[in-house]
Amino acid sequence: MTNSIALFGRSIRTELMKVKRTSAFWLTVGGGLLIPVIYFLVLISVPESFNEIGLNPWILFFTTSWGAIAYFLLPFYIVLLVGLIVNIEHKANTWKVIYTAPLPKWTVYFGKLTVILIFDILCHVIFICTLFGVAYLANVFQSELKFFDYEPSVWFQVKITIRSFVATLAMISLQYWLSTRMKKIIAPIGIGLGAIIITAVILTYWRDNLIYYPYAYSALSVSDVGALTGSGWLIEHEYISLIYFVLISGLSFFAVSRSSVK
Repeated sequence: MTNSIALFGRSIRTELMKVKRTSAFWLTVGGGLLIPVIYFLVLISVPESFNEIGLNPWILFFTTSWGAIAYFLLPFYIVLLVGLIVNIEHKANTWKVIYTAPLPKWTVYFGKLTVILIFDILCHVIFICTLFGVAYLANVFQSELKFFDYEPSVWFQVKITIRSFVATLAMISLQYWLSTRMKKIIAPIGIGLGAIIITAVILTYWRDNLIYYPYAYSALSVSDVGALTGSGWLIEHEYISLIYFVLISGLSFFAVSRSSVK
């Protein structure tokens, strides 16, 4: 057991070395910074838009920022991230090499999946930390902003960040399965982008059915403010996301372990 854990840790370190300084890494950094940078420009350009009398500016700032990343950026980021990381092996044609190495297959399969999760967490951490930073920095340049006059709800933002991460798990498992099965990177990315576009249609006409559609989970996690302010940690679709993640990851690895790698 101890040896298996050590091999799994080695697999994770190897995967991290592979993606270091690749486009997947810079995609993560850029994905986390993009929305905060845009909102920094908005804050210093039109500060009055966040200065409603008697209203905590942090509420409007966080609500609009999370809406921007959850509805648009985060789903696209996940699709591209998974495709880029898995494509490292397809591009070098090394799947057969790593699966025939004297390592348990599960350490290879879940090692790469773990690295994808680490990058997802990193993107979330960069995003939320930068949001706090740009708000205070903008207030230095624009004294009419009132961020220094109110306390930001740090714990509430931690809660939303965790929920947002959990919401991405189902989509990650689906894209990971697609990406490992398809050698051409354009195929899983195209399917993922198409599924995201379909989300807009479902949001408009079949919103009640979204809890079973993984590509809409990020949007759902920030759209129901009432649920977010509740005492529980997760919302219904986020529990479903966890179930999807476990089932899809387990079944896809079972398929890989039973097949021969070409």
